Amino acid sequence: MYTTAQDRIHAIDALRGFALWGILTVHVTEQFLGGYPPPGMADYAVHAPVDIWFKALNKSLFLSKFFTIFSLLFGLSFFIQMDRAARRGQPFARRFVWRLALLFGIGLVHNGFFRGDILTVYALLGVLLIPFQKASNRVLLGTALAIAAGLPRYLLLGAKLLFFAPRTAAEQAAFETFNFQYFYLAREGGFGELFLRNIHPGWLMKMEFQFDLFGRGYLTFALFLLGLWLGRTRFFERYGEKKKMIWQLFAAAVLLALATEPLRKMLLAHYDLWSWRTVLGLTVQDLHNLAFSAALVLGFLLLTLLEKTRKVWLLFAPYGRMALSHYVGQSVLGGFIFFGWGLGLLGEIGAAQAFLLGQAVFLIQITFSRLWLRYFRYGPLEWLWRSGTYRKWQPLRKD
Repeated sequence: MYTTAQDRIHAIDALRGFALWGILTVHVTEQFLGGYPPPGMADYAVHAPVDIWFKALNKSLFLSKFFTIFSLLFGLSFFIQMDRAARRGQPFARRFVWRLALLFGIGLVHNGFFRGDILTVYALLGVLLIPFQKASNRVLLGTALAIAAGLPRYLLLGAKLLFFAPRTAAEQAAFETFNFQYFYLAREGGFGELFLRNIHPGWLMKMEFQFDLFGRGYLTFALFLLGLWLGRTRFFERYGEKKKMIWQLFAAAVLLALATEPLRKMLLAHYDLWSWRTVLGLTVQDLHNLAFSAALVLGFLLLTLLEKTRKVWLLFAPYGRMALSHYVGQSVLGGFIFFGWGLGLLGEIGAAQAFLLGQAVFLIQITFSRLWLRYFRYGPLEWLWRSGTYRKWQPLRKD
């Protein structure tokens, strides 16, 4: 079990940093558009044949995989906070809700910079963890598996088929017009107008995306529950004792990811969100991403157990300890690089250049983390969030 003086598990911090690197890679390769490109401009980031390869690399190896890990760790963090409060005999639920309210505020400001913000979604879904605080492990796993198997999506499609009608041609045209206007506003518009557009209607459109048939929001909550379950089992504290089991789980995750890929492609060959086949395909896609993410997590943990590689992978730990600061910082920096209020490079460079640019941003951030944490206890936003949670300025500088 790897811990710091404050009883932080290095592997969890490192894994969070690893997830944050993957999230940065996805966003920067997509040039922080955070939504659908306008009609006829799906290849806005393709300027050379190599860009096609990098787009495919981003989609197959990064997209949806690292947010899965990030969401899992949010549920684990809920358990850690709850467990520590119980050990100290302190009330937990009220402070946690207040902490989530602050996170929602941070996320809403962040959404003004990047309409793909996930913090507001985490804050809303996080409240739903409280009723599961005392649920049995069987209830946690059963609920998580039911959601991952697509139950909310099937119920929603059934309700839509009974009570609603597909989008009309006029509504589809309005949707495409909005995407067209947003793309050029992002590339050429000023900061204030883009910020307000991202808050409204951008935030509402994101929530529709999260909780409509695509349903990433439902899966996010399932991952919260899985993270809570892993915390209860002390998996991350004891994984060093179960190397053989982790190898077996890693192999099973890889096999499941490989097996679901052709089925996913077949079911989603004709994409229609009013079709049971497509909804089943989206569920298989979720299972594919879950298996892929599980393989990433287990593979990462195995590397931290090898003496030759452990120190290298644990370099992600300082980055993970400042995840909130860096997640928001990525969007501010990404907005400056790609949007009109900065350099305006959206659509002007290819996916390959953007991908490499993202790795440069990562190296800058991870270096900054190591330097910052030499002198300070928390990242800047982590400190503000913690101070707001306790309604008292927390010590920032190290003694």
